[in-house]
Amino acid sequence: MKGFFRQRGVSLLELLVAGVILIMVALFVSSIFLQGSMNIVTSWEETTALSCMQELLEEVRGVSREYYRFIKVATLTTNPTSHHHINIPTLVQSGVPINYTVVAHDSSHNRTSNPDGEAVTVIWEQRRGEGIVTCDFTPITLTNGIYSGVVTFSSNSSKPCRGVLHITSPSIGTSSEAAGIIVYPQAGEKIIEGELNGTRTAMFELFDDPEDNNPDDILPGDYMKGTITFTWESRKGRGGNKKSIVTIIAPFPE
Repeated sequence: MKGFFRQRGVSLLELLVAGVILIMVALFVSSIFLQGSMNIVTSWEETTALSCMQELLEEVRGVSREYYRFIKVATLTTNPTSHHHINIPTLVQSGVPINYTVVAHDSSHNRTSNPDGEAVTVIWEQRRGEGIVTCDFTPITLTNGIYSGVVTFSSNSSKPCRGVLHITSPSIGTSSEAAGIIVYPQAGEKIIEGELNGTRTAMFELFDDPEDNNPDDILPGDYMKGTITFTWESRKGRGGNKKSIVTIIAPFPE
């Protein structure tokens, strides 16, 4: 009767099956934790990239708020010129030609032609940033109180440079700061935030408001449109990542 009560042992096959099941469960659980870890890292990277882009955007907005103004051009008067405005993007890329416009105004900010044909010079003054920025604003002549031209800012620095533009003319001398400018590296700026290494690029341009219904608009730069992009290589080996901010900045009223 002893053999009747003997318990049957676990076979090798059953041990193997149990081991395989345990391994599968362990792999499933570890994959969930791994995916969660990757999602956390990706979220941190994207948040950091957005913060880097937002930081530059706020600086551009701050400079724009101080300098970027509506320029009245519809009314042409013969009043004496009291000051000049220059219409140019707040952020320009190094080495890229930029369209700009200079307008002569009277004390009420109306365009003036007095004195017409006056020679005007735009001067760059660098305030912050490594390296040297050069630009060729050749002396210009206003016709009916307005002039449009092209200029290129060139910087030998891999970092942004900040400065202001002054306008000088025989009738009013040298104006105060007429425009704030950020000269940005064309290839972008290297950004290191913790363990995140990336490149931030930016481009802004003036464009016309299609709703103003003015086909003869002599100053089409109604608004400033900008794109800020941040690219980086993910720490989790998921390849390159890229985020962009596209925004429109309206000029502030006089």
